[in-house]
Amino acid sequence: MAKQATAHVEINGFPYTLKGECSEDQLLRTAKLVDDKMAELKREFPQYPPTKMAVLTALQIAEEFVKLEDAYKELLAELERSLQE
Repeated sequence: MAKQATAHVEINGFPYTLKGECSEDQLLRTAKLVDDKMAELKREFPQYPPTKMAVLTALQIAEEFVKLEDAYKELLAELERSLQE
């Protein structure tokens, strides 16, 4: 079982205590990514309420994840093909 880390962070001006089975650095980087993305969207769409910002932030991060997941799968397929040659 991985060691559980805790980090106290601020996202969009609100304090959160994060816990996860990862390093504290990973928790801090994750929170920074979310906070930065929310700030970016807030600059673009200052009229949107916080809940809409949160959903848009989640969608943008999910889109980035899906793109990375697809690229990872393609790299694995390429590796597999090259090992079969």
